[in-house]
Amino acid sequence: MAKEPQETEDLAVTHTFNAPVEKVWRVWTDEKFVQRWWRVDGFSNILAKMDVREDGISHVGMRASKEYGGKDYYNVFKYTRVVPRELIKYISNFSDKDGNVITPEAAGLPAETPMDKKQQVEFNDLGGGKTEVTITEFGWPAGGVMVERSRRGLEQTLANIDKVLSEQADE
Repeated sequence: MAKEPQETEDLAVTHTFNAPVEKVWRVWTDEKFVQRWWRVDGFSNILAKMDVREDGISHVGMRASKEYGGKDYYNVFKYTRVVPRELIKYISNFSDKDGNVITPEAAGLPAETPMDKKQQVEFNDLGGGKTEVTITEFGWPAGGVMVERSRRGLEQTLANIDKVLSEQADE
């Protein structure tokens, strides 16, 4: 018997930064800055190799603290569309430390976590030195636990970017 298609939902998180779009774009795409914000609470950054261009691939990683099991987690992003200071579209997957795509289960995550997750980041220059960023993750299983975990992670990440932007002044 054929498996019924599962309902999905999209996750969108929007945040306004007190920084011009050029600076937000740089902090988002330059690995020296990504190393400072790519993590969530209880984790540290261990890798940020950024190649933000169409057909480029970025490889990022974070390490859980001992309290969270001490495991390393890696992701790869394959960019499908990049419009500088406006839009980044990409396919997100978990990977091993060498950048080879692995299943979410192999990364230690629930089976409901989708592979080849389409994502996008929109940058909106609000003028006056403010930039609105909206991150959208498409196709999460509706009502699943992972979509809420991802929402919390995105919110923490955006707060980390705020901190980096305030620290970097005119770097």
